[in-house]
Amino acid sequence: MREFGLDRASAFKVLVDLQSARHIALLAGTQRILMAFPFSSIVTPFSVKITGKERKYFANCAWDAVAIHVALGKEQWISSYCHHCSQDIKIHLKDQKLVSQQSDNQPLVYLALPASKWWKNIVLTCSNNMVFFSSKDHLAEWTNSNSQTGGEALTIEKTLRLSLPIYKNKMSLDYSRPSRDQTISHFQSLGQRATSGRSSLGRLREHRPFPNIQRMPYPESRAAKKSWASLELAGYFVVLTS
Repeated sequence: MREFGLDRASAFKVLVDLQSARHIALLAGTQRILMAFPFSSIVTPFSVKITGKERKYFANCAWDAVAIHVALGKEQWISSYCHHCSQDIKIHLKDQKLVSQQSDNQPLVYLALPASKWWKNIVLTCSNNMVFFSSKDHLAEWTNSNSQTGGEALTIEKTLRLSLPIYKNKMSLDYSRPSRDQTISHFQSLGQRATSGRSSLGRLREHRPFPNIQRMPYPESRAAKKSWASLELAGYFVVLTS
């Protein structure tokens, strides 16, 4: 905060604005960032290892785990488990593609809720309604045993393609989320029922761009720029260097 000439109240106001624009989620009752999409500030079942990095990242959900690859553009390995049987799931991504797997089973990203309900409780949505299944058979067994209806099952390849307009430039300081119409058009081009209430991707809502905090002078030093990026991009607790 000192580097930007902000007191705690002003810095918190920036975070509240970012949360209102649905770029982050704060831990309820605190001034701490819980989610800065696609990253999580706490340990989750969706861990990601990036090539060339010693640290491990955690995503908020199965989709975010895949979307990190789009956001960073780096080769990565996802470690998670099947929501039905708890079988380990390992996913290797490179150049926005799924690297061939030895297993015949193809993991799926399952979105249980329609988009119109995601933000009613985004923590519950991410933790329990955007998950991996190890195969179509395991998804079918789980839905039958839980009387689950609806939802959307996506291959890893389709999840990558769906993530492109939202996450490709997410780490840029001048990032601007695509409009609702642009997002719907992209989803429809991939065969998703983006305007259907029955689809988990249906009824997409408009997201506001990053709040304007450019009133502060832009720092010149590399260290200060890294801190600036950390604040301006919703406190992405991971500051990435090339």
